[in-house]
Amino acid sequence: MKDEILNIEIRLLIAKYGYENILGVLSNVKGTSVDEIELLVASLQNKKAMRKPTRKKSIMEVAEDVISGAEHYALLYKLAIKYQDKEFLPKLKDVRRFLERSGINSDALKSRLNSTKKVFEFLRGLSKHELESLLTDIPEDGESAFSALANEIIGGGPTK
Repeated sequence: MKDEILNIEIRLLIAKYGYENILGVLSNVKGTSVDEIELLVASLQNKKAMRKPTRKKSIMEVAEDVISGAEHYALLYKLAIKYQDKEFLPKLKDVRRFLERSGINSDALKSRLNSTKKVFEFLRGLSKHELESLLTDIPEDGESAFSALANEIIGGGPTK
């Protein structure tokens, strides 16, 4: 908001006093030449024009960054796909619980995407047997163990 107001006020000053007069006053205030002020303005315009919007990485891209070159890459990649498809740790609360059980602080995590790096850094350190066990423990319907238990209690039996 402040930038918008400043932009409007500067445009009004330029309209009222002219660009050259504004540059002259700026050079006096800063103690530099008008040419240096113009170079600064030009460099700011170039930086703004060159700035590209940043795109957030996808879950698979973040996971790939972490697991590339890992000893058990194939298993980790399968887990990454299941994580992306919400078949493995489908909800943020599942991710937090998983990390906390592993001794990793998860308080600052705000989303599954945000959690991906921590999850796969931990998984990268697991043995082949532990990774295979995780893959076989994933329910086919993608339901978390907690929600399956809750459905059993509420519904009086298994969900299947």
